Parts: sequence; C-alpha cells; structure tokens
Amino acid sequence: IKRIHEYKRQLMNALHAIILYQELLANPEARKVKRCIIFGGKAAAGYRMAKNIIRLICCIGRKVHSDPTIKGALKVLFIENYNVYRAEQIIPAADLSQQISTAGMEASGTGNMKLAINGALTIGTEDGANIEMRREVGDEFWPFRFGATAEELSHDRKGGRYSAWDAYSGDPKIRQALDALRDGSLAQNSEESGALMEIYSSLLEGQYGEPTDRYFVLKDLPSYYEAQKRVEALYAKPNVWAEYAIQNIAGMGYFTTDRAIRDYAESIWEISPSLADPEIVEKIRQEYTEHAPTLGF
Repeated sequence: IKRIHEYKRQLMNALHAIILYQELLANPEARKVKRCIIFGGKAAAGYRMAKNIIRLICCIGRKVHSDPTIKGALKVLFIENYNVYRAEQIIPAADLSQQISTAGMEASGTGNMKLAINGALTIGTEDGANIEMRREVGDEFWPFRFGATAEELSHDRKGGRYSAWDAYSGDPKIRQALDALRDGSLAQNSEESGALMEIYSSLLEGQYGEPTDRYFVLKDLPSYYEAQKRVEALYAKPNVWAEYAIQNIAGMGYFTTDRAIRDYAESIWEISPSLADPEIVEKIRQEYTEHAPTLGF
C-alpha cells in the first residue's frame, strides 16, 4: 500500500504471486499457508509502466479467483482509491508488511512503521527506514531481510555485471512466471496483452534507452522467494510469530509521533507542551466521523 513505482517493486510481489499460482497448479498441496496478497496505491497520471503494473495485478487476481483448482489457497486484491480511511482497515489487519524497494532508492517511507506498530512483520530489503527499524527491533526479530545491498547493486551497475537474461534463463520459476506475461494466459484482450508485454520487455529487453531490469527485480526475486518461504515457516508457528510481532511493536517506540514532536518542541521550536482544548478535540472528532466514507469492504 504505497505509491505505485518501479523502484518500489510492486512488480516483484506480483511476479511472486504468479509463481505461487503456478506452484499450486502443479501441486495443490505445494503451500500449507493460505495467502491473501493486498495491493493498494496510485500511479501518476503519465506513468505508463506504473499503470501497466496495476493492470498486471488485476489480471493476476482475476485469473486466480476464477480458478476453482486453487480452492481459496491464494487471493490477490487491488484496493481501489487507496487513502487514509482504507489504510485504517488494511494496516491493523496485515500480518506481513512488504517493504521491497530497490536498495538505495527509498528515502525513508513511513508506511512500514505504521504496519510494524500494528503488529505486521516486515519482509524487506536494506533500504530506507527498514535499516533504522531493524536496528531498533534487532536482527533476532527481523527474520525476513533479503536482497542485494545498495553497495552491491552499485557495483553491478558500474561494472555491467548483472544480466537480466541470465536471471531469466537460469531459474525455471522466474522463466515460467515471465512467460505468463506474454503467452496470453493472464490477458483477456489486446490492451491487457500490450500492457503485460511492455512489462516483459522492460525486464528483458529494455525500453526507451533504459537498461534491462534497471530496478533489479529479477536479481532479487530468488532471494525474495526464499524469504517468503521463511515467512510461511514462521507463520505456521503462531506463538512464535506472536512473539516476533510483539517485539516489532515494542521496537517502534522510537518512530512514534509522540517522540518526534517532543524532539521538535524541545530542540527546534523551544516550546513547552500544553493541554488540548476539549471543545476543539470534540469538533475534530465529529468532523472526522462525518467525512469518513463508507469503505465497502
């Protein structure tokens, strides 16, 4: 649940969903943990590839939900018009927080903190606020770290050492998932086929002078796949998962607005706290209630 952008790699999550679906087709007992994968976010009006990724997610969801052989083992949802009201429903309900941006490209998002303080464990790269969060929680209770570091990716960029084609041809799971983008199994019309083919081309052929897979989706996908297997292994132990969740919640104290506002008040504004006016608080509460839309899900 965040802005749709290639560097945030919602595409990696979508490709993993295709892999899960294909594994379930081959063996309905392949996965012991049922999955509901939720996406939400908006693409900039002129960002064609981001819109293609949204279309892919919707195509995957339609395919999975219409296949009776899956028997509810996998669901893929795209929540339309994601906003703060929907966040209030999604964030407390989430078990796993997907923070999978290309290392070195995320400034410092806060959605991961909101999810963690509500009990979700994080699967993530060493990027943005993930680094600080891991420091506060501790490595022992941060089990789903994956992917190349910013330094490793910089080394690959400068030396031209990374080949998306090698990643595709060397891993049967990746190859089968990407082939689904161009073989017509997910698309229902020419517009969808074109959008999915553009994603395929961006990963393996490059577009508009850009290098292939410039956000290293395929490079990190095997590591992501293995981290997701660790997710399911831990989730099968509810008491242990609960312990990890509690430790993550406790570790988020540093990121709360209470601490941040207090630091600003003391160090920058040089002001002392005062009690809120009860009438203003009640007015804000009423306005919030009146303007909150019906969520419908």
